[in-house]
Amino acid sequence: MKDKGTFCENACSIGIIGGTDGPSAIACSTNEALMHQEEFLTYAAEQITAHLCPFSDLLVYLKERYHAQPYPLSARFEEMLKADVMLNHYRHLLSFPPPLPPNPSRRALRRYFQEDTSFEQARAYPAEKLRLEMEAYRISARRIQEVLSCGCRQDAVVKLERKTEYLCIEGGCDELRQDLILRRGVSQEDIRNRSPRFLGYVYTKLECGLLEITGKGQNKEKKAGK
Repeated sequence: MKDKGTFCENACSIGIIGGTDGPSAIACSTNEALMHQEEFLTYAAEQITAHLCPFSDLLVYLKERYHAQPYPLSARFEEMLKADVMLNHYRHLLSFPPPLPPNPSRRALRRYFQEDTSFEQARAYPAEKLRLEMEAYRISARRIQEVLSCGCRQDAVVKLERKTEYLCIEGGCDELRQDLILRRGVSQEDIRNRSPRFLGYVYTKLECGLLEITGKGQNKEKKAGK
């Protein structure tokens, strides 16, 4: 089910974070927060080295390091995966409400999300038209514990689409998510365009202590990571 999320009093930007059941959260930021975020990302972009692991190599990594085993996707999960892929890579095939103006009111936000049927459109779109190559793999919690020396208690299911190189993880733990994000890396184009992959990479490095914030918000990448 689609979660319309909550609204901030002084919202000036909205980011929809996709989940397996469609958009699942609304991130609201003030102008001041956005200014600090942009400063942070600018410095991070200057420190990070581009190195994008080929998608095929990432799949080999999953199988060899984590002993990932093929996992059958049910019709419902295929539909949800297709919808996520469309929202990330085929947005031009979907219809969206008119863009929100700067500093939208709560009423405007509410109306926007009431009118936004993009997820429903993506679910209903005929999969055969896209010719997607969807598959999934299961990784046992025990194997994750052995590899990452963590307390993972839940098996992970890695769902992916080969044509678009879309990948998402259900279950598992933060350590697994961090490992795969850092292993995948970013391209120079990701850094230049501030892509979602760049954002995920930057904040994961920060979360793991591999990107330091020094001085007046300047960031310094530790040699242990890239």
